[in-house]
Amino acid sequence: INSLKTNKYKFTVQSTENLVEYLTYIEGTGNTTKIDLTTVGNEVELSQEVYDILTNKNLKLKLTGTLVIPEGVPADAIDRIDYYNASARLINKGTQVVTETPMKEKATIGAANVRIDNLGTLTLQAAMPASMINNYATLTVEKSAVHTLLNMPEATTTVTDELNAINLINMGQMDIAAGAEVNVLSKWMNIGTTNNNGTITTWPMDMTNPAFISLTKAEITDVEFVWEWFNRYHLDIDVLVDVYNAFIAASAEAVNYGVINNNENAIIDCKGVIVRSSIENIMKTWY
Repeated sequence: INSLKTNKYKFTVQSTENLVEYLTYIEGTGNTTKIDLTTVGNEVELSQEVYDILTNKNLKLKLTGTLVIPEGVPADAIDRIDYYNASARLINKGTQVVTETPMKEKATIGAANVRIDNLGTLTLQAAMPASMINNYATLTVEKSAVHTLLNMPEATTTVTDELNAINLINMGQMDIAAGAEVNVLSKWMNIGTTNNNGTITTWPMDMTNPAFISLTKAEITDVEFVWEWFNRYHLDIDVLVDVYNAFIAASAEAVNYGVINNNENAIIDCKGVIVRSSIENIMKTWY
C-alpha cells in the first residue's frame, strides 16, 4: 500500500490475493484509471473478486505477464482486459466469449503480443489482431482476425462465419461451416483433419512479413542442379537467390500433411504455392 502512494497505477503481483488488495485500493480512489499490471508466475487469476472490481468501467487494465481465467467466472471476463503488453499471456480454463477488441485504437494485424492458451471453451466474436491463439480444447470462431492460430492435436476449432489469420496451423480437427470464410495471409498448414464446407483462401504475403521464407546463398549452392541453370541462363548466384526470394515473397503457402475433406460446394482458392517440394520445381514454374 505504501508503494502505491508513489506509483499507484503500476504494480507487480504474484498472487490473486495481492491483485485483489491492489485493485480494491485503486478502486477506492474513484479516479478514471489505466492500471498497469505485471504478474509473476502463472498462478494469478482473474477471479470472481477481481472480475467484480473490473466491472467498474473507469478501470482500464493493461496486462504484462500471465493471467489465468478460471472456471466459473462470467463469460465476458476476458473482455475486462483492455490492453496487452508485449509477451502477455492468458490461460483460459473456463468458458469465455471475446466480444470486444482490445486496444481498439491499435487494432491492426501485426506482430503477436498476446498469447492465449485455451484449455477450456473459447468463442471469438471480435478481432484479436495481435494474438497468438493456442487451442488445446474447444475454439469457435464466429468472426475474428488473429495473427496466428495453432489448433493442437486433440483440439477442435470451428469457423462459423469468418476467420482472418496471418498463420494458420491445424494439427487437430478444423471444421469450416457452409458459407464461412477462412482467409490466410501467409502460411496455411494442415497436419490434422480439415473439414471444409465453406471457402479457404490464401493470399500473397507482405514482403515485410516476419514469416517470409528466405533462402541463403549457402543453402542454394548446395543444390546440385543449380549449376545447370547457371550455364543455361547465365545466372549468377545473386540473381538466382533474388529470383527465388521474389517468387516466394509474392506467394502465400499452403502445405498439407494430413486430410482435407473439401466437401460439396466448398472452395479452396490458393493464390500462392500449394506444393513446393524442391527448388527445381519452383524454377521450372518460374521459367
